[in-house]
Amino acid sequence: MSKVYCLFVLFFFFVAPGAGLAQDDVSPEKIAEYKANVQSLVDFLEYSFNTLGNPKTSARDKDVIINQSYSKIFRDADVQIEDDLDDDRVTLINKDVQAYLKDIDFFFSEVEFALNVSSIDQHFTADKELYFLVTLTRTLTGITIMGENVSSNKERFIEVNFDDVTQDLRIVSIYTTKIDEKDELFAWWNSMPEAWRHVIGHEAIITDTIRLSNVIEINDTMAIAQYYGMKVVPVDTILVFDGDTMHIEETDTIEGLFLDTLT
Repeated sequence: MSKVYCLFVLFFFFVAPGAGLAQDDVSPEKIAEYKANVQSLVDFLEYSFNTLGNPKTSARDKDVIINQSYSKIFRDADVQIEDDLDDDRVTLINKDVQAYLKDIDFFFSEVEFALNVSSIDQHFTADKELYFLVTLTRTLTGITIMGENVSSNKERFIEVNFDDVTQDLRIVSIYTTKIDEKDELFAWWNSMPEAWRHVIGHEAIITDTIRLSNVIEINDTMAIAQYYGMKVVPVDTILVFDGDTMHIEETDTIEGLFLDTLT
């Protein structure tokens, strides 16, 4: 693990918790209200799954859920859901929301879902956009179209975006395989606008000439810093006198924009 990575993590977890975020712009009362609405989204999601898994539901009602009702809780038809309907599957597969809903009806003669929420946490993106991360236990009990009894429990995560303009909450992702928090932090920093990097990292000094705000890309082995400054560079000089040559090693100082790799 690189020294730069250690400094990076220490800064964000101990020096600047919440730097640049917009928590102060949203009151605790509003957060509580939004969390209650997120819970309502999860409840409607559970209801939709169970309606599709109920053999007594008419084909027309299932069609309404798959092609119309889903839009009440999902951002759009391109939302990805990590497949969890086949416990024997070893390869991670994501499906569009409508494809996932169709599979509930297709793979089971009957099935029941229970979505038991354990936490709803608010977060802010680098662009100060509010979203919520729901952690829940998904319990699935049913009979496949092959007549096999199935029962499983999985921890699942649901990401819900908040649209400040429309004041709407919409599901944007459902998954089991959670992104590594370290990689998530790197991706967040690497996509951050330069102005925000300056606000957050200007006071964090990495070397004599480089601050955290100069780091434009980072992973767990190295970082790339871009900064304006002065550098001492070697200059080779060849003197020729009476047919003889002399090699002189000197240095010069140049000023400009530099890229450095830090490990």
